[in-house]
Amino acid sequence: MLATLKIKADKKTYDVFPQGNNFGDVIEKGKKLTGSAYFELPKSVKEGKLIYIQNKKDAATWDISIPKAE
Repeated sequence: MLATLKIKADKKTYDVFPQGNNFGDVIEKGKKLTGSAYFELPKSVKEGKLIYIQNKKDAATWDISIPKAE
């Protein structure tokens, strides 16, 4: 199974930053998975939807707030 993450914000879609140390395992039903995913986003993006895609279908979405870069 192929799984990935994307962020949708301001009518645009952003892919995971490929050079980041991203997790990419399949999340099994009823299980938890922790890890990091990195994105390059414009500074204007303050919130959006994090989308978990499995087998080319949106499997889960979360409303997210983007913290200010340090």
